Amino acid sequence: MEFSNSFEVSGPYRWSPDGSMVATCSGNRLFVRDTASLMIINIFSNLETVSKIEWSTDNRYILCAMYKCGTVQVWDVDHPEWLCKIREGPAGLSFSQWVPGERQILNTNEFNVRITVWSLSSGAGVVASLRSPKFAEKAMDFSRDKKFFAVAERKDCKDFIQIYRTGTWNPIHRFQVESKDLADIRWSPDDRVIGVWDTTLEYAFFAYSPEGRMLGRYQAYTDALGIKNVSWAPSSQFVAIGSYDCKTRILNQLTWRPIRDYEHEQEVSHKQALVYLESDLSGTIDQPTLGDHAAHAVSKSTYKLLDEINSKVRIPSVKCNPEKANPKMGIGLLNWSCDSSLLCTRADNMPNALFIWDALKLELFSVIVQLAPIKAFRWHPKECKLAVCTGGKTIYSWSRDGASCIQVPLNDFVVQEIEWSPSGHALF
Repeated sequence: MEFSNSFEVSGPYRWSPDGSMVATCSGNRLFVRDTASLMIINIFSNLETVSKIEWSTDNRYILCAMYKCGTVQVWDVDHPEWLCKIREGPAGLSFSQWVPGERQILNTNEFNVRITVWSLSSGAGVVASLRSPKFAEKAMDFSRDKKFFAVAERKDCKDFIQIYRTGTWNPIHRFQVESKDLADIRWSPDDRVIGVWDTTLEYAFFAYSPEGRMLGRYQAYTDALGIKNVSWAPSSQFVAIGSYDCKTRILNQLTWRPIRDYEHEQEVSHKQALVYLESDLSGTIDQPTLGDHAAHAVSKSTYKLLDEINSKVRIPSVKCNPEKANPKMGIGLLNWSCDSSLLCTRADNMPNALFIWDALKLELFSVIVQLAPIKAFRWHPKECKLAVCTGGKTIYSWSRDGASCIQVPLNDFVVQEIEWSPSGHALF
């Protein structure tokens, strides 16, 4: 792995959709760099500190949202002198995003009063106003074919899903869902199903057709904290549900019943799966530690594979009180590989371990045990390869062939977040 020189990033960053450019923010300034050389192509100055950036799907425009002042600025990479400025005024701004494949922007006003649709076409301005979304930035999703937009609404203590046709913004369908207090929604990758799940206080997952017909309902248990995370497999055949009981359940799209429950055990052995245990070559940290200090103490490490001699490892667990708000328990990170063959999960009460499950054989395939809590992991967009970071000076890589620890050769540099380019040729 080759490393570039470092450069300062103190705000949001985004790869362009084709991976040829990367946009980064520092304060109110937006930098656009060429991916191959990291040479600066353009520098843009915004009114305020940028809260969010997002590329248009054609790689030409960059949206810069500034929530504090209720303003969105849009820059043209090909024509730096061009500028679009959107001010929401007294209504304020809490979220902003592109409409995929369109020259349109969705702005959610404060207090979820409405979603305003702005067009970049000359003189068009506001082209639609979508009333009363339930949330500012979640429980709304575009279909993968970019033709429809689903958004959750709540009226008279009941949840509804409203579906609009993008471009014209004509309402197509509106139907009530059986949730008690809807938490989020997600289109399946094949656009045939809208997944709906309830508040954390009520374990309930619903599958609806875009026309509003209920296709299935699943409830694993009652009277306990419920669903924490949901992820569709790219093939759309399965949906993984991470719960507060530290189990991941795989539902199939035919019966909407679990084909397997994956339990995250605190003690794992070499007989269960390939277990990779990070080892500090300096000997400073000799076992997995829950504190973040472990990531800074480890300067150079390697992986050891558990065998018959060192046959078991016990993963440290956070003691949590489920009666307190936001307890550190349950499946907090959950994601599928690009081909839907592998599922990677991390339990929040065992932050030092990644569990990798084989979705074809329905069994545990591998476990990665780090010395420090895992900050983030990302699947390669084209291959079954993982990149992992723990907030230290090392990037960790895993594939079916093995695992490795890659030290970053830069002084005073720690890896807090990672992101593959769309092509998978670079890692930010």
